[in-house]
Amino acid sequence: MKHNLKINKNIWYASSMILLLTFVFTFVATVSPAHAGVNAEKSVSQTAISNYLAAQANPALSDQQKIKAAIDAYFTARYEGQKLLKTQNFSVLLKDTSLPWVKKENDKRQIELYIAKLFGLKYLSYAYQLKYEAISIQKNQAVIQLRESHQVVFEATTPTVSKMANLLHSIALYNRNGSWVISTDEYQDDLSSELNHMTKADILKKVDSNYQAQFQQHQATPEFQPKVNPFLASHAYNRSAAYTYAEKWATVLVNPNYPRVSAGDCTSFVSQAMYAGMGFTPPNMAGMGTLGSNSQWYFNYTTPTDFTSPWAGVPSQFTFLTRTDTTRKGPYGTESYSYCAVQWGDVVQIIDPAAPGNNTWNHEAIVVHAGNPCTALSSKTIDAHDNDHMDYPLSNWAGYTLHFILIQGWYGN
Repeated sequence: MKHNLKINKNIWYASSMILLLTFVFTFVATVSPAHAGVNAEKSVSQTAISNYLAAQANPALSDQQKIKAAIDAYFTARYEGQKLLKTQNFSVLLKDTSLPWVKKENDKRQIELYIAKLFGLKYLSYAYQLKYEAISIQKNQAVIQLRESHQVVFEATTPTVSKMANLLHSIALYNRNGSWVISTDEYQDDLSSELNHMTKADILKKVDSNYQAQFQQHQATPEFQPKVNPFLASHAYNRSAAYTYAEKWATVLVNPNYPRVSAGDCTSFVSQAMYAGMGFTPPNMAGMGTLGSNSQWYFNYTTPTDFTSPWAGVPSQFTFLTRTDTTRKGPYGTESYSYCAVQWGDVVQIIDPAAPGNNTWNHEAIVVHAGNPCTALSSKTIDAHDNDHMDYPLSNWAGYTLHFILIQGWYGN
């Protein structure tokens, strides 16, 4: 009798364990996808931060290695945010989270994510490079100069690889109890520059406005009839040649034929591409005008610090390109706000209404792909300098007022 009772207890115990294991496996199967998602989300950002913490605690590493671990985690969190479309917490890397620059950086990252969600600018993949130009360490203080570059594939423009290059950062760090933390990160990309003059709320309003404009844009390319001039002929604009030039030099720091304009190289870069679209190559600017007249479109190859305002100034270039007279040599076109009128080789300009020189166009790029549908900002890609971009979606500028200059040809002998 006791033997049978023991067998029954064993059977009951085995049955209970089977039921319990069945419940556990069912529960794990139910929750594991969500749990796996959390782990996947942490696999890059949190791994980078974990590596940073481990590096700070490792006495075998130099200060320079520990500093680079902090900076790498800082950039990784920013890139992972746009890949996951979710804000990443990088506060552990910072000396003081209450400082104004941290608020600005968080505002910038939130605007980027908002634009990414509206315009399909989620990163499908990314790779970034940090080129260290100077590292100065004095006791518990450090100042780092580096240039950031990246290659990303956006959801909206896949499989195109979009590039950004040569963005200069000055990063200060502080050694707190043996761990290096970031004190400041000073840099000026398009969005951080806009945040110098506008609030996050106002920028988001402009983003919404540009998003809605995509559903209202249906104008065709306007007709343009060049005026007849007995001295100057109207010539066709070679969009392919302008595109080829822009793609070659968009992310190259120095073109020996065109040293950078220190005040901002964006307009000079677009002028260079248009000059190539006229069929010319450096160093021949013969017949394009003289430096004695600042109304001419001109660059001096012999003394490359000499150039006219229409060559290197955004508002002056707009005035020159949309001129009504035909006595000045160089490209010409017409202003347009129509997304559907744009072709590759045309110019896009943006305005920061609160910037110095209130309500003036202050930055520009050359359109390298017009794209379909024609109304979509993300279907158009641009090349630009300061900051250097190649094949970048125009929707990256969704926080700005923008217009186009449709290049129709050029006047010359």
